[in-house]
Amino acid sequence: MAAWQRLGGISFAKHTVYGGDGLAWSLAADDLGEDSLSAAAAFGGPLALLPGGKCGRGAKGKQNTSSLVGDRNAGAIYDMCGRKLGNLPLEGGIPLVPGGFGWLDRVAGHGGELCVTVYVTGAVHAVTASGEEPLQAPVVRTNPFEDHGLSPRIMSLALANDEHDGYIVHACVFGDGIAAVLRSGKVVVAFAGEAGCLRTLNRGLPIGAGAALARLDVAAMTVVLDRTRRYRSHTARAKAVRVIVALAEGVVFTVSARSAVRSHVGEQHSQSTNPAAETKAGATSSSSSPSRAPSPAAAVERDYVLRASAAPNGKYVAFFSRNGWLTVMGADLGTTFLEFDTQAGVAPAQMCWCGSDAVVLQWKELGLLVVGPYGDWIKYTYNEPVVIIQEIDALRIISSTAVELLHRVAPSTEAIGRLGSFEPAAMLCDALDAMDNRDTAAADGMRALNEDNVLTKATLDCIEAAKADFDTAKQDRLLRAASLGKSFCDRDADRRSCASAFVLACNALRVLNIVRHESVALPLTIQQFAFMGAPRLALRLAARRMHLLALKITSYLGLDPAVKQAILVDWACAKLHADLPATVPEFHRTPTDPTDRKLVRSSSAASRANPKTLAASSAIAASLSRQIYTPPAQADALTRSPGPATGPPSRTHSPVPPSPSISHATDPSDAGSVAGDPISTNADGLGAFGRNPTSPARAKQERSLVDHLASKLAPVRGIPYARLSRIAATAGKLYASILLARQEPVSIRRTAQLLELEDYKEALTYAVSSYDPNLIQFAVLYMWPGPNSPLRRRLVSTKEASPENTKDAASRLAAQSEYFELVRRFPMARASLVHFCEAANERTMLKDFHRHTEHHSRMARVSVKEAFACPGLDARLEKLGVAAELYQQDRAERSADFLARATRDHMRLLRIQRELEANTGQSFFVDNSLADTVFNCFALQLDEKAREIKDEFGMSERAFAGIHVRAFAQLQEWSKLRALASTRRCAAPLLDFVTACVDAGNVDEARHYAHLIKDDGERLEAFIKTKSWENAIQVAVALKDTTTLQLVRNNCESDDLKLAILQHVRAINTGAV
Repeated sequence: MAAWQRLGGISFAKHTVYGGDGLAWSLAADDLGEDSLSAAAAFGGPLALLPGGKCGRGAKGKQNTSSLVGDRNAGAIYDMCGRKLGNLPLEGGIPLVPGGFGWLDRVAGHGGELCVTVYVTGAVHAVTASGEEPLQAPVVRTNPFEDHGLSPRIMSLALANDEHDGYIVHACVFGDGIAAVLRSGKVVVAFAGEAGCLRTLNRGLPIGAGAALARLDVAAMTVVLDRTRRYRSHTARAKAVRVIVALAEGVVFTVSARSAVRSHVGEQHSQSTNPAAETKAGATSSSSSPSRAPSPAAAVERDYVLRASAAPNGKYVAFFSRNGWLTVMGADLGTTFLEFDTQAGVAPAQMCWCGSDAVVLQWKELGLLVVGPYGDWIKYTYNEPVVIIQEIDALRIISSTAVELLHRVAPSTEAIGRLGSFEPAAMLCDALDAMDNRDTAAADGMRALNEDNVLTKATLDCIEAAKADFDTAKQDRLLRAASLGKSFCDRDADRRSCASAFVLACNALRVLNIVRHESVALPLTIQQFAFMGAPRLALRLAARRMHLLALKITSYLGLDPAVKQAILVDWACAKLHADLPATVPEFHRTPTDPTDRKLVRSSSAASRANPKTLAASSAIAASLSRQIYTPPAQADALTRSPGPATGPPSRTHSPVPPSPSISHATDPSDAGSVAGDPISTNADGLGAFGRNPTSPARAKQERSLVDHLASKLAPVRGIPYARLSRIAATAGKLYASILLARQEPVSIRRTAQLLELEDYKEALTYAVSSYDPNLIQFAVLYMWPGPNSPLRRRLVSTKEASPENTKDAASRLAAQSEYFELVRRFPMARASLVHFCEAANERTMLKDFHRHTEHHSRMARVSVKEAFACPGLDARLEKLGVAAELYQQDRAERSADFLARATRDHMRLLRIQRELEANTGQSFFVDNSLADTVFNCFALQLDEKAREIKDEFGMSERAFAGIHVRAFAQLQEWSKLRALASTRRCAAPLLDFVTACVDAGNVDEARHYAHLIKDDGERLEAFIKTKSWENAIQVAVALKDTTTLQLVRNNCESDDLKLAILQHVRAINTGAV
């Protein structure tokens, strides 16, 4: 073709994507001046511009003092048709680091696009393509009192090891992440998907040594990574990444995860060409030119690298030296593939790759120089400032008058479009032209292709050529040729493969033609679309507030339901952030609403009709794009049936629409609800929690908004309503936030969000209905009134802590009473609160709760526990007195009277024990039981005092005598013990004497009392305790107690006795005894 340019056997073409009246911007010289910064997102993304004087750098890279003041509107972000998407803020007081301005295009959420600015302190700030704060990106603060800034800080590239690790000298934003060189010489990499994870290369060691490290003057920096490959994990990507750092001294380091290799650039010479030999408007190419042998001085000086750029496939690196030499080397810098002398006296403003086949250099006011793999070159002259953006397969060229795409011509396109081509695909296109002209040569051509068995290849080549072309008319011709070819395939396998490829191509081209339209302005190639994927494209459209189009693409391509869910969630977030309408909500407007007609009539000069397209379609598209609406008719074009995908196409049918037409949506719900509204955050935030800011009219509007959102989100499963609730609260819509939180299907998220919104009644209701004890306890503890909540440590500001704003006791009691009244309604919540208070020793709260519920006995139990926790006896007696009074007041508890008397008895015992300790000088009376107190009196020979205590508390004679017997046994008073046993007044049975003697260790004395027992059962028990086995056997046989005989047999050690026991048991069982 005439528009193609050849470079070493490879054809390149420059295609104008947008131009003429379709562009709304006007790039001035100040916007693209020497001190300005520009960066564009990959895959047809937007362009961010920081004009000169606002990016922290003055002439020749010096620090600009104007950067000391932050500017929220320092720069601007535009789409590819020149429409302004948003403003770019710039923080004040800290300059940008060289190379610290670019786009991250693989971020989860936000459509994968974040514009980042890297400052010398290592702080990385980011905004979305619309200039807004990224809601899903985590905000990193090294200091809890650090100011938020004009834009959120998403990561930090500085290390905290020493003072030299806290500053950045150079950075490189490479799409997947950010690489930086610290002042200490260490190289770090942070990937976009790893929030807060900073990877240190070269095993954490600095690069270079000696003089090179002392200054660390980084001249150029680039990152080598295969951008055309999908990595399974961030670890695999980190292993593959290599950072090229070129120092001003001519040393180049290749830094990987485990090493840093030092090398030099340009040690060999080759023949050079003179690209500046001819300068004229348009393109100038050369395949052979006179060579220029470099001088010895040039051989020494050209090691000084000024620019470096890595190929998208990660195999090559291009370097531009100080004296104009371009060197292309392998990724490991071990092989030099090309050395080219540009004869340029100054460094290019930009140096990028066009795919992985050519290097493009751009000079201010000189144009572009495209250098091929064998030293061939093409020169494009521009009389205006331009910006070049590297893509994985092409190069975008942006100027004030056009957006162009420089790319390698696809082999299939070259085979068809080459003059005089006899390739099968070209012959198939000729057969289609003959068929359209009703020429019989069409049948001969198809027969020849079929006989040579190349018809399948010709069909697939036509499909590939159609996908690679931007012109819809050419796409239509090539797809019709492919449809004709697949209809004449003989074998079923070939026919199925061609039909499948045809359907996929039609689907992809319909999507691409729509997103390439000026109203969307995403100039994607088929390779970029294949690598990017349809889900990522849909999310990117949703991030630009084109939700209807994103949903249509999702439905048309049958994407995963998670993509539709993400789009709807983003749409709901946009609706919640938007201001409420003053009158009727926009999504309730009818198609005949005059506001819609006014919207179309209010188009600006930028939305005037393009003579090359349909006038009405372009005007409506521009008008809708200004209001951030999705062109509905473009989305409707996706729903049209593929037509020729399922069978041979007609001669007049076009499988791809030549130009998408745009009109009003027939469904008012889609036009007003799914298309995003302009976002503006309400000034009211979470401060509305302490009051009732929702008026009836506003509550009705918020209810209507939530109902509308629910009607759209209800058919989709897994909607995070809790997240939507938080966004609504941030936007100042408290009532809508509560309504959305109640619709959250996950119990723990619903309860947590309602608690955060202080809707305690509903939160506790949902927690109890889940029957989850952990969730119930979480809700109960979260609602804990006062500043001493176990889960919430509220920060009290100076204003709240002032005396005039401090809550008085009455208000605190009212809040506590309300809390108790809410908890007491739910038995599970009440039990959870009591259990926690008992386990955590929160006795004050527990007593207050029981007082509120009028459970005096439970309050008394808490008082008893407090009494025994008191160190002093007087305080204990006081607490016990309170407990006794509380027991006395409880009329509902049956055991309250008994517990009251028991508490008073214990108080009297404590007083007696204190008196005994005072009189005897002993300290073992207090905290003993009544029986132990009497025993200690007998042990100290205070028999009269023991009897007084017995009479005081009404102890029985038998219990008193048993304690007396145990005391004599422990004191080894055996004579007194026998005298006590011989008296008739002793109420203790002889078995107690046996037990006391055995416990004291005198078994012989115990056997004496055992023989005196008259009752056979007690005598048998006494013989067993004293291990008198023969006597026990006799009594057991007399009682015919085989169970006791077995017990004796298991405990005795004599084999004769065991045999005798067996005989007795057999005799008892047979009735012989």
